[in-house]
Amino acid sequence: MRRKNRWVMFLLSLAVVLTIAHDRAQSQAPAPASAAPLQIKQVAYLKASNPHDSDHFGCGGNLPGHSGNAMAISADGNILAVGAHQESSAAKGVNGNQNDTSLHSSGAVYVFARRGNTWVPQAYVKASNPLIGANFGMNVALNSDATTMAVSAYWESSSSKGVNSTPDDKVPQAGAVYLDGQDLYSLSIVQRARCMAVVPQARRLPTGYTVWQTVLLGRTPYLGWLGRPGPQDRERTLWALERTGTLSFAGQRVEELSGGEQQLVLLARALAQIRDKA
Repeated sequence: MRRKNRWVMFLLSLAVVLTIAHDRAQSQAPAPASAAPLQIKQVAYLKASNPHDSDHFGCGGNLPGHSGNAMAISADGNILAVGAHQESSAAKGVNGNQNDTSLHSSGAVYVFARRGNTWVPQAYVKASNPLIGANFGMNVALNSDATTMAVSAYWESSSSKGVNSTPDDKVPQAGAVYLDGQDLYSLSIVQRARCMAVVPQARRLPTGYTVWQTVLLGRTPYLGWLGRPGPQDRERTLWALERTGTLSFAGQRVEELSGGEQQLVLLARALAQIRDKA
């Protein structure tokens, strides 16, 4: 009995010694190296090509008079668009006369491109119908590859309606949206469909179609009267499927997919619709 008790005491002592040794080894082990801090540095200082007092270049935020989202950058970080919604030239369209200051707060957008480690001015964009106080450039948006830019002029004052109407200056602060410097309503339905696409939250997909056929429908604005897709349409469809990770089930019918997969198909269709440039 005493021998048994001695073995029990020995094992308990051994367990205590091992526990203490383990704790000491843990306390003496070098602490894991912390992650290196993120290095942030300034790479460029950008200004408007025609700076003037109170142009509000890059304006944004929530303070009174400074709301908006006047900057947009492409997905690859190589194209940057900056609005100055109180810039005051009377120029129209792209790369007009920047030295004029006769239309107060008509607004402008400046596009910059990155060339290696250098940023260079790319374009000076104005509304097709610049007006005093229109605030063109209050909000700016680029698509992922910077082939399309949308700009709001929330105090534009035209009374025109619908598509291809003639802008005037009869309804103060009516507002307008421009695509690449053009009034959205001046574009035809086909022109708008080639540069804008919608991904609805509610999934409404045609039954009986495969994923490939559904995404190919996005190329409808580019088809001729016979509606036959060509090699470029198929190439753009393939690109959209690869970009969204849906190529692996391109042969499946859309009604067989999960909700998340169907949403990806809608996104692929939208990408195929607006991708008309190489």
